[in-house]
Amino acid sequence: MRLRAACAQAALAGFTDALPARAEDAAAALRSAARGAEKAVARYCEQLVETELPDAMLLGVRLEPAQLHVLSVGDNRAYCIRGREV
Repeated sequence: MRLRAACAQAALAGFTDALPARAEDAAAALRSAARGAEKAVARYCEQLVETELPDAMLLGVRLEPAQLHVLSVGDNRAYCIRGREV
């Protein structure tokens, strides 16, 4: 497995493990999940004796009845499309 793919898997596992199933504060929940993803990638890279973390991207989205919360880390984007409007 390539390093980027392995780091992406570690980040996704860390993100989902650290994301609370239910949270009153969606922004805090996404921050917690982002920290979990970062820690998981760091743990994975430590096993490889990497001295620097590789570039990685993370996009987290939480939908609520009246709100959309987006966490974007790295070079990525999230678009909210309603009807034909972005």
